[in-house]
Amino acid sequence: MRAASATVTIALAALLASVASAADDELAADEDALFFPTSARLDESRQNWVVPIRGWVYEPDDNRITRAALERAVRLTIGVGSQNPMAQRIRRQVGWFAVDNERGKQLSIRLGDGLMRTSPPTGADGHFNFEVSVPRGGAERLAKDGWLTFSTIAADGRQFRGRAQLIQPHGVTVLSDVDDTIKISAVQDRLELLRNTFAREPKATAGAAAAFRAWRSRGAKVHFLSGSPWHLYPLFDELLASKDFPAASFDLRQYRIKNITQLYHLADTVAFKTAVIKRLLKQFPQRSFVMIGDSGQHDPEIYAAAARAHPQQVIGVFIRKVNGDQEQRFAEAFEGVDVSKWQAFDHYEEIEERVAALIQKNAAP
Repeated sequence: MRAASATVTIALAALLASVASAADDELAADEDALFFPTSARLDESRQNWVVPIRGWVYEPDDNRITRAALERAVRLTIGVGSQNPMAQRIRRQVGWFAVDNERGKQLSIRLGDGLMRTSPPTGADGHFNFEVSVPRGGAERLAKDGWLTFSTIAADGRQFRGRAQLIQPHGVTVLSDVDDTIKISAVQDRLELLRNTFAREPKATAGAAAAFRAWRSRGAKVHFLSGSPWHLYPLFDELLASKDFPAASFDLRQYRIKNITQLYHLADTVAFKTAVIKRLLKQFPQRSFVMIGDSGQHDPEIYAAAARAHPQQVIGVFIRKVNGDQEQRFAEAFEGVDVSKWQAFDHYEEIEERVAALIQKNAAP
């Protein structure tokens, strides 16, 4: 028993993984690129759209030893045998944590009519993040359903696409958490959390997809903010696609994880979310924000602080109750926030129309 436990500990610690390798600039045949959806903002003084482009360059199957160790570690931790149908899904999900990150890659990115930009070199984790200014007329002409697409082509001809949603200066953004807000994760139950993350198909919170579609149909833009790592973006994207959520941009955390069982218990989640919210409120000073979260971790305190600091921009805060009633906690968290601006709820049906009314009232002129 001790030997098995030691094996699990060693394998879990192996998630340092994602070994960064020195590489040539060109995207090779054994490398992939993944773009993350972002939110572009309008610079009215220059009549340009400022388009963030964020991505990840990696070799998907290079680090097979680490991948096998992680797969076995997760299976042993949650009690799934190698012949269990869940084992195949576990292998696929842990694979994102075992890729070989490519350092020093610079991608040539095409935005529409021949506008080419070169990304900065990828870092040790294979990520890059920069902004491109695109003339307003061209960006809006090329955008489809409010999204501007761009792409890069590998040496062997494969094409990788990304997109950014064009966020007008006025209007409403629904900013939402993911785990236990729109996705059933069970963050407070370690084993269930690992099963829901690695072994099971993602399950949406009842009523969430319909509510978000309704809010998007009223004109709101949707942005997801989570303390989860970018490694889980493919899982979240699968959830949105399979449950018919509206297209959305994302902010997740960029870090290496040393222990796969600690995905949702890493330090500084409050600081990370707070910093992203401050950035968004600053980048879109004339937009109104509705914030959706849950009581499983720190969303009430984070969102309430934003509502106190920016009462004109934060027009509503809605917290899904995952631990039953916590009246005392909510009263303390939302002290100083107008009671008409926040609500704790059990089911999305309780808030769907109220949020829709806020969106309509604060729609762009």
